[in-house]
Order: sequence, then C-alpha cells, then structure tokens
Amino acid sequence: MKVLEIFVLALAVSCVADASCKDKIKKSKATASATASAKEAINVEDPITFDAALRGAYKNNQEWLANNIEKNIADEKLNQAKKSFLPDVSANIRASRSKKKDKESYINSGEREEKPSQTSMGIRIHQNIFNGFSNINSMRSQEHESDAAFHRLKANEEKLISDTIEKYAAVWVAQQKVLATKKMEDNLHQIVLSHKNSLDVGYGTSAEISAAKASYQEALFNRINAETELYSAKSEFKKLTGLSASENMKLPEFNIQLPKTVDELVAKAKKSNHRILFQKEGMLAAEKAHKAAIGSLSPRCDLELSADRSLSKDVTTPVEPHRLSSTTCSAALTVTMPIFSNGSNGDSYSAIKIARQSELKACLMYEESIQEVEKDCIICWNNYNSANALIAASRSAVQSAEHSSNDNMEETNMGMKSNVDVWDKENRLYKARENFAESQQKKVVMAIKLKILTGELDVNTLLSLIKTGRGSAE
Repeated sequence: MKVLEIFVLALAVSCVADASCKDKIKKSKATASATASAKEAINVEDPITFDAALRGAYKNNQEWLANNIEKNIADEKLNQAKKSFLPDVSANIRASRSKKKDKESYINSGEREEKPSQTSMGIRIHQNIFNGFSNINSMRSQEHESDAAFHRLKANEEKLISDTIEKYAAVWVAQQKVLATKKMEDNLHQIVLSHKNSLDVGYGTSAEISAAKASYQEALFNRINAETELYSAKSEFKKLTGLSASENMKLPEFNIQLPKTVDELVAKAKKSNHRILFQKEGMLAAEKAHKAAIGSLSPRCDLELSADRSLSKDVTTPVEPHRLSSTTCSAALTVTMPIFSNGSNGDSYSAIKIARQSELKACLMYEESIQEVEKDCIICWNNYNSANALIAASRSAVQSAEHSSNDNMEETNMGMKSNVDVWDKENRLYKARENFAESQQKKVVMAIKLKILTGELDVNTLLSLIKTGRGSAE
C-alpha cells in the first residue's frame, strides 16, 4: 500500500514538472520569436533604388531649380517681345474748376463771383509701322533665347542623371570592395589560426606565424582603406541626392539601344545633342540681336491717332452762363531718322559693334561645343567597349581565382603552401573582384553617357528603361 502511495505521488510530481517544463518551453519559444521579429524590424533595411536616388537628386539640386526659373524668364521675355507689335492705347480725362471774384463788373449787382468749369477727355492710339525690322528681329532673337533656355534645362537634366548614376555606382563599387577585402581578411585570419595550431603540435615555426600575421595585417589595412572609400562615396551620394546610402545597393541595368558604330553616334549627337543645340540657339539669337541693332539706324515711321472732347461752362458774358463743347480728331504720320544718341546705352553704332562681337563669340562657342561633344563620343564609345571586354575577362579571372583560393586554403592547412603563395593568390582574387566590379560600373555609366550624348534621354525615359529588380522598385 505504501508503495502504491509513493508511486502515485511520484506520478503527480512528474506531471506537474512536465507541465511546468512545457510552459517554460512555450514562453522561451515566444520570447525567441519576439526577439527575432524585433531584430528583423530593426536590422532589415530596404536598399535605396536608383529611381529613388534620381528623384532625390531632383529635389535637392538647386541648379536644376534655377534653370527652370531661367526658362520661365526667357518665355516671359518672348511674350514681351511679341507685344511690341501691338499698338499703344491710352485714355485720359481731366476736370477743372476755378474761382474768380470781380468787383468792377456788374456795378448794379455789386460783387460777383464766377466759377467756370471745364471737362476734357480723349483717347490716343500709337502704332509703329516700320523701324528697320528691329521689332521682328528682336522677337526672333527672344524665340531663340527661349529655345536655348529649354536646351540648357535639358542639358542640366542630363548632367543630373549622369552625376546620379556615377555617385550611385560609386557607392555600389565601394561596397563590393569592402566585401572583397573582408573575404580576404577572413581567409588570411584562418591561415594565422592554422599556423598557430600547427605550432602548438610542434609542426610549424614562429617565422611562419609572423609572416602570416603580416599578410593578415596588410589585408586589414586594405579593408580599412576600402571602408574609407565607401564612407567618402556615401558622403558624395548624400550631398547630391539628400539620401543616406543603404547597405546592399544594387547596380541598375538598363535596356538601352545604342548606335552600332561611333560614326553613327557622332552624327546623331551633332544633330540632337542638347549642349550643341543650346549653343546653336544662342548663336542664332545673337545673330538676330545683331540685325535688330542694325535696324535701329533705319528710319522709324509711327502713326498716331487721337480724339479729344471738351466741355466748358462760359460765365464771362452778362447773360445767363451756358455750356460750350468741342471735339477734335487728329491723325499724324511721323518719320524719324536717328542720328546720334548719348543715352545710358551709348549710340547705335556702339550697340551694333557690341552685338557683332557677341555674335562672333556665340559662333566660337557653337564650334567648340561640337568639338567637345565629338571628343566625348569617341571617349565614351571606347570606354564602353573596353568595359564590355573587361567584364568578360574579369568574370573568368574571378572564377579562376576563387577556385585557386579554395585549393590554396586546403593545401595551406595541410602545410603544403607557403605564406607567399597564400598572399599572392588571395591578393589576385581581391584584384579580380575589384576589376569585375569596376568594369560593371564603367559599363553602366558609359551606356548612360552614350545615350545622353544622342540627346534621347530624360528622366521618364530612363526610368522606363530600368530592368525590374536591378536598382529599381519591383
């Protein structure tokens, strides 16, 4: 009986302990799950996409906003030039009343007070008929200035796109270099530990450990340099976009159709590049401004029409005062021949010389822009092709170096490789990864620049060319 009681008591204690243990396990699992969720909420950060960076650059770029304002100013100046063909119309109205006391007149009636009044109104219309085509040339000049402002705005937009992809890709390359140096540092750290273990069992030497530590310290130095470069790239990126670069940013890829030959690229750039078109419109504007200045020496013909009506109250007669009214209409045709002006802008001859010099300067700037764009076409074309070749070569180099590094680690752990061989192969792997990342960056940046040179790229077009999942929001 006692044995049965003891057995029942032990069974009860076991059940209570088992229930308590299960509760603890459940609480532990819940705590671990909550901790994991909290860590995930804190650590997981969506990488900044290229389209987000581009939008940030637009909001943060003061030059872009200033060029927008300049475009609006140029448009208003064009509207002002068009209004110069309209007539000047003005209307006026005048009312007066005077007070006069006369003691000598009207003796029988004593002192007499007179209050004559007068009201006049009129309208004037002035229309320029001819001024040596100055108004027409001025308007044409402003039209070209407005077009030049548009192309300057587009050129600034293209520069903003180019700067954004360069800063974005620079951060990505710096991140890849940091990853490569960390991998190199980890491998060399394992070599140091392997030599220590060999020394503990009496197989290695202290000289091997010292050499392995020296290689490890050099790898550590490379990582610090790579992190410094990454910090600098992130600072430049934030300065341009106003955004803080995130970890694991992806290099975007674009579905861009480029010309097949460099000659085709140059021909297309000369026709539609916005930098060239900006200078071309500026040259045409200067040419029309020169013609407008020459027109200021021509005779000027103006037509002026006017109509006036006046009403007055006559109080000078001894009879009852009465009202008088009169209407006057006139038309005048005036021809003016300018001879000399000493105003603040100087005489017309000096103005013509200034306009001529401005035209010559604009022509030189136009020719220089063509040469600059042609040079950029050749450089970007060669860089793009070399980047394609480097990508293929560096990809093979990375694969070969990774395989060699893995074999090298195994042989080193077995004592079959020297520290010099280890360092050489690890350094070769790092350089291959670095070249591979830089060649990818170069290809993307050069592709964007080539498309910009053709004048066929703006923000909306670029965003539509981003491949989904590669530097864009999916």
